Amino acid sequence: MVPPRASTHHGLPEEHVTHSVAHFYKVLPSDVRYLNGNFGEAFHLRKKRFDKEDIQEGQRALTKVSYLNGWESEKFANGREGELVEEVVKTILSKLRRDLQLDILDHLVGVDDHVNKIRNWVDIPAKHARMIGICGMGGIGKTTLGKVIYNQLSNKFEHRSFLPDI
Repeated sequence: MVPPRASTHHGLPEEHVTHSVAHFYKVLPSDVRYLNGNFGEAFHLRKKRFDKEDIQEGQRALTKVSYLNGWESEKFANGREGELVEEVVKTILSKLRRDLQLDILDHLVGVDDHVNKIRNWVDIPAKHARMIGICGMGGIGKTTLGKVIYNQLSNKFEHRSFLPDI
């Protein structure tokens, strides 16, 4: 659903394009690809409004989009649009939140066991809210451990916050 960064997107430079999500609402990807059916009819009716170069660029973009993995509204949840909208919103928010993850080094050493212990504790069902405190001497990786756990768990919560150095 999210391809690698495109070279351009609506005229934006590559560094400004991070995500694309294909959603085929009441249209088949093949109709988009080959400009068939009602979709193709609508496209061809509007061709006279644009110059040849814009039409060719539009056709290339539609062909490219038609090959993306995406949602087809008629196939998702037996066509129930409400469930489709919820899934689209959930997926987009998840992708956006990944962009807002806390910065940590890529290859941390010795943190996995500590993360797993805390994750196992967090995954146990509880009736009340929990607070996690990480304490110890300065420089041993408490903030880094907190950031790793935050990044792994943050998508499970609608509202979250990371408070370092309190």
